[in-house]
Amino acid sequence: MTPKRPLTPKQEAYALADVEHLFALASKLTVRLAEAGRTEWAREEFEALASLSPSERKRGADDFRRIKGSAKLSGRRQGVLREIYRWREERAAAADRPPFKIVGPEVLLALAEIEAPTLEDVEDALASYPRQAREVDVVFDAIARGLALPEAELPRREPSSSPRMPAAAGRRLEALRSWRADQAARSQLDPSIVMSQRVLDRLALAGPQTLTELAAVEGLRRWRVAEWGPALLAATMKA
Repeated sequence: MTPKRPLTPKQEAYALADVEHLFALASKLTVRLAEAGRTEWAREEFEALASLSPSERKRGADDFRRIKGSAKLSGRRQGVLREIYRWREERAAAADRPPFKIVGPEVLLALAEIEAPTLEDVEDALASYPRQAREVDVVFDAIARGLALPEAELPRREPSSSPRMPAAAGRRLEALRSWRADQAARSQLDPSIVMSQRVLDRLALAGPQTLTELAAVEGLRRWRVAEWGPALLAATMKA
């Protein structure tokens, strides 16, 4: 939601307070990076982040599956959940607010689980969301649509199309995971900072034999090749 302009003195003071200590903090972190010999690590990661294109949220018919517990619902109840999830997403987009601020996911799930929902059930569910009080009829209609869906139009989870990792790549992946755990402990870094799972998968599938091939793996970054190149090749070849 776009804030009103101009900002009030109180709003300006609040915004300034958020950044008051950032310059001092940046100086301290810069020194710590230099002392740890990781300045180039950070610089390359920052460059990669800065080069990313602004992401646009993509909406799909199965987005409702993000709600925890949705997989346990029957196909019919999933159809109901999909309808009221769409309603929430549309309202959130129109209001430029996070969806959970419109209605919490647990409320959507609870509504989808009711066997024979009534208007009163919907009113009770939305009671904690005063802004949505006038949407009771709309939500009830969305539930009714889900209950009336033909069997052929009910949600169905498509079989995964992701290819299985070859056995040799699987062995490389296990070796790389073991290396990452050891390196994370030695470096006092979170394992995901040492290397993300996505990059580990790519590395295991590629099975590089030289530093040049290693550097060509997407997302690996130059600093990782410079810092751990021989160790990474040893891990992949050992498997």
